[in-house]
Amino acid sequence: MMNLIKPLEIFGQELNSVQVPSRYVGGEFGVTIKEHSDNERLFNFAVAFPDMYEIAMSNLAVKIIYNGLNQLPNVRCERVFAPAPDFEELLKSNDVPLYTLETGMPLSNTDMIGFSIGYELGITEVLAMLEDGKVPAFASDRKEGDPIVIAGGCGVTNPAPFSDFFDAFIIGEAEPVLFELVSELASMKEKGASREEMISLMETKKFIWTKRKCTGTEKKVARRAVQNNFGLVPSIPSWFPLPSNRPVQDHGVIEIMRGCPNGCRFC
Repeated sequence: MMNLIKPLEIFGQELNSVQVPSRYVGGEFGVTIKEHSDNERLFNFAVAFPDMYEIAMSNLAVKIIYNGLNQLPNVRCERVFAPAPDFEELLKSNDVPLYTLETGMPLSNTDMIGFSIGYELGITEVLAMLEDGKVPAFASDRKEGDPIVIAGGCGVTNPAPFSDFFDAFIIGEAEPVLFELVSELASMKEKGASREEMISLMETKKFIWTKRKCTGTEKKVARRAVQNNFGLVPSIPSWFPLPSNRPVQDHGVIEIMRGCPNGCRFC
């Protein structure tokens, strides 16, 4: 079974040396916990946001992805956010990798890390999180057993500048495609598929951009993942988990539209 990180046991009183230690211990009201077992074959997905807890827990996309993936019986989705410099130093001084909040999975032991990137400068924190989680920063350096690292969100609409660091990008909205894709990958894991086989399957999808795919015969990927039934189908419940400390946007969220209606080509 995976060696899980238990911050209260590992750090103990040292947690009092960092600001807002509740950022790093999980246990919030409404979290989804899928317990680990010796013979499980769940697909372990870490939904990641490259900023600190208070900002990440204000992000609606993180909660939609978290709750949507956890509805799948063969998927375990947990959260991971960027540590502040004081806790990052605590991780390094104790030789502890960055871990998910729910059960303490080291990032390097997950099957997939999905970054939601809302602004381009988030890439610097992506690299820091991969280093803290002991995941090779360059996609070309990742081998069998390393997680597949993907990204989505408006910050990677032009993925080429970041392509050295990600195995794949989702172009467009996550809801129409991500849950179905991860379900397929989970089934492949149950059958013993390799990391390369999973990435090859992803490259068959019209909404997936990879550096390898777009240096071949198919040079472009259209924005295929479009949620065209917004407001017409039940939305994924996204009010849980409740943050354990005050987030930046401390209010209820009602989504009345999605995306920009102008459709400017340069964007």
